[in-house]
Amino acid sequence: MAHIHLKRLEIHAVSNVSGVFSGQNVQHKWRYSNKQNEGFGTFTGNANVATEGVNALLDSDGIDQWVKQTVVEST
Repeated sequence: MAHIHLKRLEIHAVSNVSGVFSGQNVQHKWRYSNKQNEGFGTFTGNANVATEGVNALLDSDGIDQWVKQTVVEST
């Protein structure tokens, strides 16, 4: 976990496509892609309790999105 102090600026978390910039700068064509699968199911009835559960998720599609990889050359 990032914890950054710059005089009066405090940053407690940096994630995904986060950034801290100062001065003249360009973040050309920034990209972020993410996939998250979660599953817990459904409970019906009265007085149901879930303890120490084990969950299984079937994700049979293989690829969820195509991402074109590009090469950025610095000038």
